[in-house]
Amino acid sequence: GHAHKLLLYFEGGGACTSQRDVDLNFCKLTPKVASLDGVLSRNSSNPFWDYSVIVVTYCSGDIFVASLAQPWKDSNSQTVQQRGYDNTRAALDWAAANFPQLSDLVIAGSSAGAMGIQWWSTHILGT
Repeated sequence: GHAHKLLLYFEGGGACTSQRDVDLNFCKLTPKVASLDGVLSRNSSNPFWDYSVIVVTYCSGDIFVASLAQPWKDSNSQTVQQRGYDNTRAALDWAAANFPQLSDLVIAGSSAGAMGIQWWSTHILGT
């Protein structure tokens, strides 16, 4: 992608607020590779096709804002870690270091990612 155009995409997934959510598999606790369609498409019909893209993956069930170990256990009896804040902070720090002079910035997301955008947008636009 273009060095001065960045699409920052927050991946979607479910919210995880209790052991019950974990037991019912409502929580997305493992990352997945984002599909290259919609705003992530590399097709020239996409207005963002030539942008560099950073996908902030979602694997903590905390809408990108927590930094803690919950008292809940996953199906492997491992403590549920909600580290969306830490993961997002790392992605944004990397973006700032590697894209210091942007002419265009698009912030997008779906589902939990749309919630994450609301939380992080003031910070992103202020840096």
